[in-house]
Amino acid sequence: MKTNSVLIACRAKAGGEAIRQLLEGQPDLDVSLAVVEQGHADPLHAQRGLPDILVLLVEDSADDMLRALGARSQNERPPTIVIAPAGDANLMRRSMQIGARDYFSPPVQKDELLNALKEIRRDFGVLIPEPAGARGSLIAVINAKGGSGASTIAANLAHLQALESQADVALVDLDLQFGTLPLAFDITPHHSLLDTLHDIGRLDAKTLRTHAVRHKSGVSIFSAMSEQMALPWEQSAQSLRQFLDLARRAYGTVFVDLPRQIDPLTTVALEQADRVLIVMQQSLAHIRDTKRLLRILSSGIAVPSANVTVVVNRYVENTTLGRKEITDAISPPQLLELPNDFKTVSEAQNVGVPLHELDKNSPMTKGLSNLLTQLMQPPGETPQNAPKKRGLRALFGGN
Repeated sequence: MKTNSVLIACRAKAGGEAIRQLLEGQPDLDVSLAVVEQGHADPLHAQRGLPDILVLLVEDSADDMLRALGARSQNERPPTIVIAPAGDANLMRRSMQIGARDYFSPPVQKDELLNALKEIRRDFGVLIPEPAGARGSLIAVINAKGGSGASTIAANLAHLQALESQADVALVDLDLQFGTLPLAFDITPHHSLLDTLHDIGRLDAKTLRTHAVRHKSGVSIFSAMSEQMALPWEQSAQSLRQFLDLARRAYGTVFVDLPRQIDPLTTVALEQADRVLIVMQQSLAHIRDTKRLLRILSSGIAVPSANVTVVVNRYVENTTLGRKEITDAISPPQLLELPNDFKTVSEAQNVGVPLHELDKNSPMTKGLSNLLTQLMQPPGETPQNAPKKRGLRALFGGN
């Protein structure tokens, strides 16, 4: 049986001893007590190594220990349970800010404390080390022209991947102003992506999961739905890089729904993507914008052509702009079609269910399943003469 270390940190020894007595006799817990002396605020300052779990006892309204703990980076801060006086809104708020897993007020019940420790051990995986270097794939989906259906495609690909892989999948909405992905699953988010990016320095691959709203299928949605008016140029590209890196370590596959624009955030996602889907329709305007976007991805951001797939959504045979005409016009690295199944897609959107739940045999559901099969295959080798990444400076004329 694996034993996990639990450190009880407190100012007054008597209070800490009372908590330690509650945990006595637990064969899978190695419990120790640290009395934080006056002149110090960090409850971990005297520890040679980090405990698996920290129980922080705050016996008055002072929040200096919570502040000191919050000043540590996430990888220097273990999962924490706070025990503090009841009714103190400041302490509760500060505990939330440091990511405390639970909050108790004296008198603490033994069963409740043991259950909280059990939850942490399960959720944070302290019994199962995270495999080194494990990274999921990242698939970015972007419209060539507004309204082409990228959000619907991203949401339903994520849903199908969760069903087929029997593993959790992340779905990230990078449309910070008008994102609506939770509506496709009829669920209400409890965090916004903006909040997650703001807190990213205090998160790891396990705690990141608590910022998503999870659908029963296994799709975890990082929602952009927020009352804030977010401007992409005001957000930190580095925070998004950290977020995507954590998401790829926390989930087997990460789907990112991009707004139809090139900005610092979408550039980060496109640079990191293993696959990029450009969604278009059969019109001259869509062809023009798809061709331009392909050129930007290739010469401006240096996305390998083997990683790019153009998807013609709502495809209809026997039109002036068929597959041959589109291929001749834009020379796509790979071109796939999705059928025109407007009635089924509209009904799914209006009732807030994924297409597979509404009608697993519909033309669109089958088309998306075929598309997913293509995406899960390894992309072709990167050409030897692929241009070096240039980023936003090249795109916008910087030096």
